[in-house]
Amino acid sequence: MPSYPDRGQIKLAIIARVAAGETVAAICAAAGAPSADSVRGWARADAWFAAELAAARRKGAWARGLMFREDVAAAFLARLAAGETVRELLGRPGMPSQRAYAYWRRTQQGFQAALRRLRAGGYSQRSMSGHPRWRAWDAQVAGRLLAAVLKGAPMRRTLASDPDFPSLKVLNRWRAEQPEWAAALKTAMRRGQARAAAARCRARAWAAEDAVGLRLTHGASLRDLDRDPQMPCATTMRAWRRRWPSFADAVDIGEDLRDWFAAEARFQALWPGGRAALGLGGHD
Repeated sequence: MPSYPDRGQIKLAIIARVAAGETVAAICAAAGAPSADSVRGWARADAWFAAELAAARRKGAWARGLMFREDVAAAFLARLAAGETVRELLGRPGMPSQRAYAYWRRTQQGFQAALRRLRAGGYSQRSMSGHPRWRAWDAQVAGRLLAAVLKGAPMRRTLASDPDFPSLKVLNRWRAEQPEWAAALKTAMRRGQARAAAARCRARAWAAEDAVGLRLTHGASLRDLDRDPQMPCATTMRAWRRRWPSFADAVDIGEDLRDWFAAEARFQALWPGGRAALGLGGHD
């Protein structure tokens, strides 16, 4: 058996190449490389090398399953162009697996662009059939949909609000075909949801105004109301007070009346009948 003075570096190189997807047999077949028997002997004698090589083999198997191959991708795209579907092709002999196909779409821009071109061509042909599933892009309807989404209703309800709006499947296809419009739609949805949340908050504040004002008038404080599970928390009421003028008025009036009644009670406690003695009379 030949000796290798730089065996440590050779082991590291083998581990790296196996993790990248090569096999030990293919590495050892090259001129000047150690034999497969030598590598197996090194693994038996060196526990660290054996463990790292086993881990590299697992990574390599994963890499081989996902590794992009130009010939396989070209054959796959050609069969798609001929009329076969992605579902029919995935996992077939000589075709990528479902996991490899998803990985290629995420990492291979050229492959992804070719898929978009094929789909765009297929959709343009199918859209002529008149079937609603293959409805072509309509810029005017898409613009109206952006305005409708700003109202904050859920997407399914928004699509059902106008017979001209696309179905959810068509909408998802439009988003894939029109990235700029998809970004605008995402922004509109975010703003619409914020508006809807603000409207719900305002409705809650309106509904609570009378109850909060009445409880404050009868001597409660915001901290007292915070301990009541039927009432909003103190933090929420303080936020409503800053944001909604009518709620702030209800709280201010309730607190003013509470303080006035408290002062009146103290006055009566200190000088019973004091109002009559001073000629002030009673109060309603």
